[in-house]
Amino acid sequence: MGISRANYRPHSRSYERLDYTELIELINDIYQNEHRQLMNFFVPQTKLMFKARDGATTYKKFDHPQTPFDRVMACKDVSELEKEKLRSIKARLNPFHLHLALKRKLQNLELKLKELRVIDVKNQSAKPFAA
Repeated sequence: MGISRANYRPHSRSYERLDYTELIELINDIYQNEHRQLMNFFVPQTKLMFKARDGATTYKKFDHPQTPFDRVMACKDVSELEKEKLRSIKARLNPFHLHLALKRKLQNLELKLKELRVIDVKNQSAKPFAA
């Protein structure tokens, strides 16, 4: 848990920056394949329809949860050819297999990150102290 600089209170979450260029391909592969397909075809999301403010109170109205795929299928502006392409893509996908593949890739990413950190620590300790 990180500490806030402003008032020395702990953050609810702290994230660190990944400065390893070796991981870029792995991360891009995860986002361009399994993660994107899971989020677009199988994970319903709410959409903000209306937002109003009355003094300090904010009122928000959300649409019922739908997957981005369902929203595209309901849209009249999208051609039937495009919709058929998306239907054929979804028919080939299995959310359980996508989830397992995503989990494997994330575990692989975590292992590579640990390896790089160990190499980093070894390299830093090998450097002589410069005064």
